[in-house]
Amino acid sequence: MKARVLDLYAGSGSLGIEALSRGAELADFVEMNLVLCRAIRDNLRKTTLDGKGMVRRLSVGRAITTLKGPYDIILLDPPYNRPDLDETMEKLGDSTLLANKGLIALEHSKQQVPQQSYGILEKYSERRYGDTMLTFYREAMS
Repeated sequence: MKARVLDLYAGSGSLGIEALSRGAELADFVEMNLVLCRAIRDNLRKTTLDGKGMVRRLSVGRAITTLKGPYDIILLDPPYNRPDLDETMEKLGDSTLLANKGLIALEHSKQQVPQQSYGILEKYSERRYGDTMLTFYREAMS
């Protein structure tokens, strides 16, 4: 998998690091918390993947407007029940970050129901794991 990955709300970086360990070419990690940014760097070093990962201390909103895509996979694992989730997804849908035939994976609580579409993005699959949902988006087929 020679994919470029964007891990938004990266936390410890586990999602992006997992993608790298499965063959992704590179991963950009976006996290605002300085302690977590350091943890991501440490985790990349411990897994010897530090040459493939870039940690960016930015808000997700700023990252969406300033990073250069395209990314083949965009991962979002925001804190549950964020009130600005729809706004963030709309910004992603209006951006050029997602590559042609790319995938967005959004993790959220089962109580939070994301929209069917955001800009050019449309929901095409979802999975439930207890109280956790994974909703997948891709560019709408025209």
